[in-house]
Amino acid sequence: MGICTNKQYAQASEPPQNHRQNRLYLNYQQLANINHPLNVNHKYNNYFQIIPDTTAGKGIKMTNQYTSRLSREEWLEKRKEFWESRVEGEKVYWQSIQKAIEEHDEVNAQAILNACDLKLVNNSIQLLYDNSMHKYDVPVFMINEPQSFPSTKLCDAGLIQDFQETELKIKVRSNKLPQDFEVLTHTNQKHSLN
Repeated sequence: MGICTNKQYAQASEPPQNHRQNRLYLNYQQLANINHPLNVNHKYNNYFQIIPDTTAGKGIKMTNQYTSRLSREEWLEKRKEFWESRVEGEKVYWQSIQKAIEEHDEVNAQAILNACDLKLVNNSIQLLYDNSMHKYDVPVFMINEPQSFPSTKLCDAGLIQDFQETELKIKVRSNKLPQDFEVLTHTNQKHSLN
């Protein structure tokens, strides 16, 4: 994984001068607000709980603090899944964003983004855009660790502890059969239709 180029210059913190681009930039600023309904973090509400008025990280990596509903292992898997599933925008930009997030030195992280002409919205790596004004949203769980992890895995959390076995009647209907038929089973049995 590499970065775009090795050119050096200061990060542009001013909005673009082009009217269309400036309008997009102002829209991006609104999207950066954690309370905006289209903020990227809302896509992951099932996995993470944002803690209002509390921050984690510093500089361009400052985000809202959050707690995880995923175990550490599930959280790491979700992060891996995020990087592997980026299809919008340019792949090299996503690679550079990942490298900048993983970089511990903020000056180096900023240099990685500068080399690709990626610009920060509100001086945060959570929302960036490229020269064609394509935006790159990065949820908080990709940037900082949560305040806490649960003691049980998310997939185990909803299981009923005092599960009772019961009898089930299942009606099977197929367009390949002349009539419906019923199957009698129990909640503790597995079945497969071949």
